[in-house]
Amino acid sequence: MCHTCFLRDRTEFGAAEITPAVVEAARLSYDANPCGPLHIMVDDYGVEDTSVAFCAAQVADRWTEADRACLAAFQALTVSERTHALALRDGYVDAAGAITPDVLVGMTMTADELAAVGKVAAPGVAIGPDGEIVLAQPAGEA
Repeated sequence: MCHTCFLRDRTEFGAAEITPAVVEAARLSYDANPCGPLHIMVDDYGVEDTSVAFCAAQVADRWTEADRACLAAFQALTVSERTHALALRDGYVDAAGAITPDVLVGMTMTADELAAVGKVAAPGVAIGPDGEIVLAQPAGEA
């Protein structure tokens, strides 16, 4: 999932608390084979219940222990928690669940969308005249 899609999903569905279970799922997703039976889940952010069930039904002889542990961890989470576990892994949110400033660079969001995810502006980031997010230029530089 791209940064923009994650932020829009988070705005629509709400933020999940970053619990120890979410942190553990994020850790386990590092070790799961992104080209294996959990590809849809860990690489494409297919974390809906139907996608997780589809992954679980894949041929058993292709599974590693890391895949099995990751699947079990994700099955115990809500859809929002699964998304946030992958966002934590990918650096979109920090351990407290706050959006990381790097996520905002290079994105286009309105001021209202930015406010909805809890950011007014991050260091080094400014809101342009049309509501787009742009890199802030230090005073005196052009």
